[in-house]
Amino acid sequence: MLFFWILISLAIFLLLRQGDIVDGCCGERVAQEQPPGAPDSDPMSIVRQRLARGEITAEEYATIRRALQG
Repeated sequence: MLFFWILISLAIFLLLRQGDIVDGCCGERVAQEQPPGAPDSDPMSIVRQRLARGEITAEEYATIRRALQG
């Protein structure tokens, strides 16, 4: 019976430590920030990044920018 409670306690500890259940105290969920290097969801940022990586040309960038702006 003691082994059962130790196992349950360990499982709860590991889940809490990983942040799968609670991030913060008192059961409040804390908004998680994007990690450094995470992709940005803003369309213009994505297009700028693609231009910087050389995936699209300057002409394609201008066309996409015009389409996104209006």
